[in-house]
Amino acid sequence: MPADRKPNVHATSSSPKEPKPRTRNSEQKRQQWTPAEDRIFAQLVADVARPLLWAAVQADGRLAHKTNGSIHSHLTLLLGKGAGK
Repeated sequence: MPADRKPNVHATSSSPKEPKPRTRNSEQKRQQWTPAEDRIFAQLVADVARPLLWAAVQADGRLAHKTNGSIHSHLTLLLGKGAGK
């Protein structure tokens, strides 16, 4: 290797990588979402995510040719009918 070149520190090594530690308790089982949890989540999306998303869409400007109603309808369709209601 020429003296002015540094070794590639990002090259893959021949030693196997150790697995990442789990962040969840391994005893914890996955659970299905209940209808009540679905409603809570949908309400949070409606209260928090939608206003932030709407502000970002308006500030971005690439969808300026779309009407407010069109954007709202498309968002409702993408997030699921009645989300947050």
